[in-house]
Amino acid sequence: MEIKETKVDNIAIYTLIGRLDASNAEEFMNKMTTLAKAGQDKFVFDMEQLDYISSSGLRAFLTIRKAIQGQGFVRFYQLTPQVLEVFTISAFNTIFQIFEDKEAALSA
Repeated sequence: MEIKETKVDNIAIYTLIGRLDASNAEEFMNKMTTLAKAGQDKFVFDMEQLDYISSSGLRAFLTIRKAIQGQGFVRFYQLTPQVLEVFTISAFNTIFQIFEDKEAALSA
């Protein structure tokens, strides 16, 4: 999986490209939780180019949410139909905020 980072004000936007699965979820989770422990508490994920997510990937997002300790937020936008289906089946769509586009995710 490839990760591209941009920032808007103090909000980090991560574009995820490829697959988030058991082969890379731990590395991704460690990177994001390290950032959270360093004080970053606003995460927005652009999921338009994420082709697949496994339960390991879902667990990584829960760990990120836990790492920000109720401060800030973890938001998603432009989920592909496949990834949205996984979020819906696992009820992650009730745990996390999901938006149609970047502007909505940033202004919520």
